[in-house]
Amino acid sequence: MLTKADMSDRDFQKLLQVALTDLGLRQTMLENRVSEVNEEMRSLEKMTNWIN
Repeated sequence: MLTKADMSDRDFQKLLQVALTDLGLRQTMLENRVSEVNEEMRSLEKMTNWIN
């Protein structure tokens, strides 16, 4: 991999933008997964309460 010294400032800025975009997408995906798991837990609680 190239170091910052091996890149032009423009290429380095593009790389940073790609990395930040990737992190933002990963954060969104993880937040969505947390919401899904929380919803599954609520559904399980409802089922448990209904059974009992």
